[in-house]
Amino acid sequence: MAGVIERLEAFVLERFPFALGAVQRVVATRVPQPPTREAWIAALENELRAIDVDDLPETTPGVAATARWKDAVRELLDAIDGFFAREAIAASLTRDEKLEIMRGMVLMRALDNRLKLLYLQGDVKYGSSGVQGKGFRSLGQEAIYAAGIRLRRGSAYRDDDGGWRGDVVCPLIRDNALVLAMHNDPWTIRMILNAQIGKAGPPMDGRDIHVAGWEWGILPPTAPLGVNAVNIAGVAMAFAREGSERVAISLMGEGASSLGEWHEAINACAVRKLPAVFCIQNNQTALSTSVNEQSAVRVFADKAAGYGVPGITADGTDPEAITAAFTWAADRARAGFGPTLIELVSMRMCGHAHHDDMLYLGKDPQPSWSYPPLTDAGYAKGSDGVFAKGGKKLSFNISTTQGNQLRETQEQLIQAQAKEFGIEIKIKNADADVLFGEWLPEHNFDIANFAWVGTPFAVSSNQPIFSTGSAQNYGQFSNKQFDELMTQAIAELDPKKAAEMANQADQILYDEMATLPLYQKPQLLAFRNTFTGIGENLSSQGPFWNAGTWAQKAA
Repeated sequence: MAGVIERLEAFVLERFPFALGAVQRVVATRVPQPPTREAWIAALENELRAIDVDDLPETTPGVAATARWKDAVRELLDAIDGFFAREAIAASLTRDEKLEIMRGMVLMRALDNRLKLLYLQGDVKYGSSGVQGKGFRSLGQEAIYAAGIRLRRGSAYRDDDGGWRGDVVCPLIRDNALVLAMHNDPWTIRMILNAQIGKAGPPMDGRDIHVAGWEWGILPPTAPLGVNAVNIAGVAMAFAREGSERVAISLMGEGASSLGEWHEAINACAVRKLPAVFCIQNNQTALSTSVNEQSAVRVFADKAAGYGVPGITADGTDPEAITAAFTWAADRARAGFGPTLIELVSMRMCGHAHHDDMLYLGKDPQPSWSYPPLTDAGYAKGSDGVFAKGGKKLSFNISTTQGNQLRETQEQLIQAQAKEFGIEIKIKNADADVLFGEWLPEHNFDIANFAWVGTPFAVSSNQPIFSTGSAQNYGQFSNKQFDELMTQAIAELDPKKAAEMANQADQILYDEMATLPLYQKPQLLAFRNTFTGIGENLSSQGPFWNAGTWAQKAA
């Protein structure tokens, strides 16, 4: 039970903070033996029943203190029972289920990156023009795939005539991973591509970017976001009337939970104990509005109290926690206990859509919640403000060509900014013959600031800088796929195909290379209009690359 007890205490502190003392007393004095779920509930109930409220007046008109206390104890015990149930579900996940979740998440990330690349390259066109439209991304929220892993899904729930007998989900724009989970098939990938690129065929025949497949239990997202929840309330009512033990699941962002339709839907389902699950994916930003500017709740799961349903908060990047939450909530709904509100705390690692560069956040999205503090690794700040460990400062040299004013200014800026974070940067410059003749080839540097001449029209300039074993590969970067792509791109005669390969290679560099691009300095070629034969500078040979063809017009 080690670890589980600590998580139990954290759960109680989050949802019922004043009950933490009672839980800790049970832990400290009489751990149930055997430590079963039922034994824990019984031990805690005995601890709480000992509190005497008989002599207190009514808590609200018509409600005796004893009745209110009994209800409160039952709510706490039910919540703790749910905690243990979710722990058991997470522990029961099989190797095959975990592998499916991982593959689904990787597939969703690959599909998402591919769609973004299509837009960046202008391959998605309206007529002859590239479209920079509202293709929505799922970056950072791929773990929602795990929500579907134990729902009633797949071909086992198809009728002979193509009808659907399984659970139904109504996703929103960042839930394509759950769409994949409901029907993990090339058809689903084709459907997502059709929708986002505006092609004919399922689901919307090119008319909308949303995806759907009723024959697989997938309702389309709705542009008026609140309609999603209302649709699910109607589906849940139908399931309740037919007594099929099927479950309807609504997914929303935290911003959409402020809409009136969402409140009406969850309230209707709660009153009638309809088989529904409501999920709020709190990804910190509602289009461009931060959480604290659109809701005053401490956590969005607290909204559940307004409807008399349980609310839980889970890590939206933890697939096992997501599976446990949705499986438990679906089981409750099937058993006739009504809806649950699940808040998934996640992060949107991208703009609202392909066209959105997230400038309203003031910076690029962070790759994770935060980097672990240096103190976790044993570092401590000294009197000079620099972190040190074991008497050794966190210090690096930065080197560039002596006398290059622009690069020396960059070094000073890097030095000043690093100091704010407790990192010492020492400037150690040298003449070009020393920097490029000795330090870089011998990899005798910490941080190097240098440039190389490239061209947007050819792909060959990157190869000597980053290819495995190249003399100019000073950072010793090595990636077999990058090497193969660059070799193919250089040999490819079709410029468009070569550019596609080069873009794939650039993506690898972006993902793996410890390089910080600072700026690009274009070189302009100006000449009098009396000259002929001067062409675009298609290589790295400089403006005189084809000087042999130049001529001056006759007067």
